[in-house]
Amino acid sequence: MVKRFVISCMFLVLFSISANAESSEQYAIKGKKAWSAFSCSALAEMAGKQDEQERLFLLGYDEGKAFLNALRMNKIEQDDLNETVPMFMLMLLQGPSNDFMLGRVFEFAVDEATKNAYQVYKETSNEVLKKSTAETDFTSRNCSLLE
Repeated sequence: MVKRFVISCMFLVLFSISANAESSEQYAIKGKKAWSAFSCSALAEMAGKQDEQERLFLLGYDEGKAFLNALRMNKIEQDDLNETVPMFMLMLLQGPSNDFMLGRVFEFAVDEATKNAYQVYKETSNEVLKKSTAETDFTSRNCSLLE
């Protein structure tokens, strides 16, 4: 009776560990999510949405760390990387630490996300129109849905 109980407990522990393990595709999605969250964070800042800016930056940072850790531990298959993670992000994954690489990714994501609003500002010198363009881009990218 005790032996069955112990075996049952061991099975449950092993099952719960494997149930929580993430797949290669799920880790690759974390990379895509980090890129999107960083991009949206920049748009939120430009649009004056400070709470969203902070939330999205932290989401990007956390997802990015998890992605890079999985990448270092070879938990992501090449096909999942190629099909899921933005090419620009993959090109920026060089450096001495995860934080260094995430800084590079953040910088490029910000540049890419805000170029439309800065172009509008360059053409019009209108801060209100720049902010409005950032808000429109924030909405069209469904940034508020990122979790």
